[in-house]
This record gives sequence, structure tokens and C-alpha cells, in this order.
Amino acid sequence: DVAGGATITLTNVDITGSGQLGVNAHGVAGLTLQGSSIANAGNGTDESGLRLDDATGAVVIDTTTVSGSADRNALVQSSSGALNLTVSGSTFSNTSATTGGDGFDLRAGGDADLTATLTGPTFTQNRLDGFSFDLSGAATVNLTLDGATVQSNNLGVNMTLAGSGALDFAITNSSFSNETSSPINVFTSDTDTPAVTGAIDDNTI
Repeated sequence: DVAGGATITLTNVDITGSGQLGVNAHGVAGLTLQGSSIANAGNGTDESGLRLDDATGAVVIDTTTVSGSADRNALVQSSSGALNLTVSGSTFSNTSATTGGDGFDLRAGGDADLTATLTGPTFTQNRLDGFSFDLSGAATVNLTLDGATVQSNNLGVNMTLAGSGALDFAITNSSFSNETSSPINVFTSDTDTPAVTGAIDDNTI
């Protein structure tokens, strides 16, 4: 559990069976998680393998596996400041069959300025969404999901868009299979609509 303006680097770390959260960071000024494994974190709701609240600077998640979490495998929330999130070659799978949530839950609100680039991730067998994105407030977001493998979740990619902010997104070169509900869902509020530009291109569904 890390709080404050520190910059954190975790390399080749294995965390298994933590009582609540695997990695929990608040307000850090950059984080790198590389070549690591977080398995079976928590035993109830709101207990995730990886949770980052209001990080700023550069956050890198590289060749890391997060699996079997009680709720979400990964939750990244940004409500202020600038965050550059890069996820590459990482797997988020098998949230709990009874209490589990999303494989990767990304949220931007307030006046956050978020650039998120996910390259070659795998989202499989999560009880709710493989990848979930929520936009609210006046947040400005540039989101790229490229080369993803999305399989056997409830929803593959689920985007909920509201507020007065802006989103530019691309979902490209990804494969979707065996989702219980829909492979891709984009929902925009009828009454509170952000400026949205997006492309869903060259995917296999």
C-alpha cells in the first residue's frame, strides 16, 4: 500500500493470496510494474489485484499477469492531473466466479487528462467485462486498444460515456470470441454527452 508522490518500480514480483489488495497505490507520481504476477487477491467486493487511484506521470504495466481477483483484476481511476498509462503484453483473467468484476476497469473523471495505450493485452474469463472504460466529468481522454485478445468474458469491451469531457478512442487489430453478452458495447448518456471521436477497425469478432 503506497501513498503520496513517490515513483514506484516493481519488477519480477510475485504476489499470491493477499487478504485484500495485491498492489494498492494512491497519488503516486509514476509507477512501473514489469514481469510480475498477482494472483488470487482479496476475498470480497472492492478487493482487486491492482488498484491505482489518481496516479500522475507515467504508469507502465508490462508483461504482467493479474488473475483470480475477488473483484476486479485491475482498477485504475484518474480524477485530476495528467496520466500517461501504457499496458503491454499483459494478461487480466479469471476474476472470481461469485464476486468477481472486470478484468481491467479504467475510469476517468473530474478534470483528468488521460492518455491510455494498451497494446497486446489479454482479457479472458472475467465474470463481468474484459475491459471496462468509464468517462465522466470534464475529463479528456485519448484511448488506444490494439492487438487485444478478448475471450469468454460477459462483455468484451464495455464503454460508458457521460459528462462534458472529450474522448478520442481506437479499438483495432483485436480478436473477440465467446463473450456471454456482446463483444463491444459503447453507451452514451442521453442527457450528458461528451465529445466523442472513435474508430473500431480491423478486429475479428
